Amino acid sequence: MFIQTSLGRHDGADDGIDLGSCHYLLATTYLARDEYQKAISSYVECLTIKRNKFGRDSLECAAVHNDLGDAYRKVGDFDKAIESLVEALKIRKTELGNNSLDYGHAVFNLSSESIVFFVLLFYRLP
Repeated sequence: MFIQTSLGRHDGADDGIDLGSCHYLLATTYLARDEYQKAISSYVECLTIKRNKFGRDSLECAAVHNDLGDAYRKVGDFDKAIESLVEALKIRKTELGNNSLDYGHAVFNLSSESIVFFVLLFYRLP
């Protein structure tokens, strides 16, 4: 893939390339192709870059946490999925307040994730 090749050639110099966004696009592509572990790795790398550039509690990080939570859900790692979605929720509540659409989206994602988690837990019990 072009993005992956470009990332491998980048030497860290500030040449106008937003590496966080490149990793985000790569992760989203992997997620769409059902390559979940690769998606998770790219989302984690994106999150590291976005935290350094914008701060831990930025809306940019909230978006990555939200999608990372989805990727963790798809591999069955519900603890990490919920942790990531809660982080997205906290950031959006702080930055946007309770009445924003993005906050509502984060609440919805977390609630549907929690329901899936508890249903699976219920059916795994003896």
